[in-house]
Amino acid sequence: MSHSDDEGLVLPPMIAPIQVVIVPIYKEESQAAVLKYAQEIYDTLNKIGIRVRLDSRDYETPGAKFNEWEKKGIPVRIEVGPRDLEAKNFVAVARHNTEKTAVAFSEGPEVVQKLLKAIQSQLF
Repeated sequence: MSHSDDEGLVLPPMIAPIQVVIVPIYKEESQAAVLKYAQEIYDTLNKIGIRVRLDSRDYETPGAKFNEWEKKGIPVRIEVGPRDLEAKNFVAVARHNTEKTAVAFSEGPEVVQKLLKAIQSQLF
């Protein structure tokens, strides 16, 4: 009961089976490029030991994916769209307080690790 709110679970990063979910946001013409960029982010985070999942289902809307992962309590959601691809960044959203942070791709692993540690300490 202490790890939930009206939207669903709120899991601490240390016990979450998936710590980060990447949700690509695209239109048909930008799908391949955005998915490739999302895969690069996935590979970078996975390489440093973060438990990450790339939600590349094309039969669900981004809003439905956001809702599903919120209910499951995934600590960090990463949103990636065409504008993020152009700017070489992404948006990280913390589940426990819904704060959004723009993150440069080059700083992604360090920022996500710090965010996970901050979420862990804030929950406890």
